[in-house]
Amino acid sequence: PVIDSVKNETGVKVIRIELYDNTGLANQLKIKVWPTIALYKDGALLWEKNGQIPKKEIIDEVKAGPAIASSSK
Repeated sequence: PVIDSVKNETGVKVIRIELYDNTGLANQLKIKVWPTIALYKDGALLWEKNGQIPKKEIIDEVKAGPAIASSSK
């Protein structure tokens, strides 16, 4: 429900990946913990966090846009 709410409030594209059905992709993306939320722009990882994340924190990161790229590394 949180991700759907973030999608509706921000207009970002959301892709859900079932890790158990896509272990190769999970390995490629180096996802070891479920749930993992990652923000990408033009194929580049901007932000990633594991576990339950409050909706406000996700929305704040989405709104930060490209500025988060330099602060998350």
